[in-house]
Amino acid sequence: MVSAARQQRGWLLVNGVLLTLVMWSALGVIDSSHLCRGVYASLHVLQREQWNLQENWHRLVLESGATSTPHEVEQEAERLLGMHIPAVADVRRVQR
Repeated sequence: MVSAARQQRGWLLVNGVLLTLVMWSALGVIDSSHLCRGVYASLHVLQREQWNLQENWHRLVLESGATSTPHEVEQEAERLLGMHIPAVADVRRVQR
């Protein structure tokens, strides 16, 4: 049979190993929590930047719409849609 002192040393060794594993696990949880907080903070910074970029884009779209001249609109209609201003002879007046 195994002596009581040897059995006690065995349990101390098992407990020491388990304690070491628990400590490593706790340190892993602390490290992953710290990394998660850092990534979450980065996410908030990026979301704020995205919001600012969207606001700037909407503002630029509004400005470009406000600064379009009738001549630019006419050129785009001709280029993209093949539209043109009809000749005077092609215009018909309808009366009621």
